[in-house]
Amino acid sequence: MKLKVLLTPVLIVVIVVFIIWVIVPSFMAIQTQLKNQSDLQSKLSDIQTKTVMAGKLAQELSASAAQEDSLNNYLPDSRKVEDIVSELNSVADNSGVSISNLSLDQSQGNIGTAMSPAANAQTATSPSGKPVSFDVDYGIIGSYSNIKSVIEELSKLARFNSIDSLKITEASSGSGQSSAPSQGAATNSAPQNYLQADMTLVFNYLPNTGVADISNSIFTSGNFDMSVVDNIKNKTNANAAEVSVGTAGTTNPFLP
Repeated sequence: MKLKVLLTPVLIVVIVVFIIWVIVPSFMAIQTQLKNQSDLQSKLSDIQTKTVMAGKLAQELSASAAQEDSLNNYLPDSRKVEDIVSELNSVADNSGVSISNLSLDQSQGNIGTAMSPAANAQTATSPSGKPVSFDVDYGIIGSYSNIKSVIEELSKLARFNSIDSLKITEASSGSGQSSAPSQGAATNSAPQNYLQADMTLVFNYLPNTGVADISNSIFTSGNFDMSVVDNIKNKTNANAAEVSVGTAGTTNPFLP
């Protein structure tokens, strides 16, 4: 009888210890696993929803090829120097001026840090997702009205650009490679009323950022905001602001 009385407390202690050291940890582990499973199911559901959104975005993009081209032309994924040279040559030819200088500083770019010439590669990437700017020096020789025409045409280019600096001086007798295309044959000197315009143009491009993160808000909205395309078209089709000369003005303020 005394043995039973002694065993009862010992048995209770053993049961309590067993519960504390075996059952409770197992129960907590099960609870943790259930919570992790719930989180994984929630994430899986979110990924499935965003996968459907991604498919919808792909269909929308394929149906908006023209708008996509407008965006790619306005802000390409690389420098595309050959396109810039072609466009600037076309602007000069259409405006009747001669190009005296056209050069690109290969050391500039990548958001204020130095870039190597290899930065023009088509596979460039930018983890920051910000546009990279670079300068193009553009010098032209022509009449005042033709130089104004060039500036107006630059404002209508399909690719984003801005004029960072502009200097207009009287063209020296030896500065012109040839007369303006509208004047016919080439000469070794610029006509007396011709001007030299040296400007620094700023162009941008947006390198590829790789695969978009699944948490990107675009996968939640499920559609692209194409209103920016209309803004680009309005900008490239708009006429540059014209300054009225007035009765006291002159069509060429650089002439005496």
